[in-house]
Amino acid sequence: MHDTRCPTGVVCPVAGDASVVIRVADQTHNASNLTLTTESATTASGSYRRYVVELVEVTPHPADGRAATPEADYCVQLRVTRN
Repeated sequence: MHDTRCPTGVVCPVAGDASVVIRVADQTHNASNLTLTTESATTASGSYRRYVVELVEVTPHPADGRAATPEADYCVQLRVTRN
């Protein structure tokens, strides 16, 4: 998990992004890592075999004056669709 998003309540010159690496596999094929990021639509999704995995949301969002969120406390919402 990597999170450089601009905190809520702060004006930043760039929005920043959050990225996650997920490991995908099925019963008969080798596993693969997908790196998904909130930065742009082209990197917010990846594919594995006949499936598209889309990063929908990463929570919590950073907030001004709040300590950095420990990696284990993030929640990632994904959407998986079949091609």
